[in-house]
Amino acid sequence: LSRAILESSRHKEISLADELELLESYLKLEQMRLPKIAYKFLVADNVPTYDCFIPPMILQPIIENSVKHGLANKTEGGTITIEMLFEGENLKVIIDDDGIGREATANLNRFKKKPSSFSSEANLNRIELLNEIHDLKIEQVIIDKIEDRKACGTRVELIFPQVMA
Repeated sequence: LSRAILESSRHKEISLADELELLESYLKLEQMRLPKIAYKFLVADNVPTYDCFIPPMILQPIIENSVKHGLANKTEGGTITIEMLFEGENLKVIIDDDGIGREATANLNRFKKKPSSFSSEANLNRIELLNEIHDLKIEQVIIDKIEDRKACGTRVELIFPQVMA
């Protein structure tokens, strides 16, 4: 996994197929550490994983946050779902977890005297930089899921414009 991550980081973009393979390896490792978590990939039939490209290491930090902060802090098991579909000419990636939510995580970290999430801010800065340098239009939206006035996870939606041949 480390070798694959280092190799992918050398490229401006990688195929979605390669990214999915990296994410699967990462989640398998996390599942060994936290057997209570589950994950699933939902890739729409119209997503050409070998002909669709995204910048490397954009999805992994988001998934890591879901596991590390949202799911690991739940007493019972939790699930992270990674969904990929096309909306027009854009690849939409949805990372959805049923963890404890960002507010509860922030409260836990306050008591543990941990700093706010570095990787979330770094990832947003990286997306802004990629958009500026490479004239991309990657978008990210973070949604705090709430049911009955109680946090029930986090959903991150990313849009990657695609140039399809």
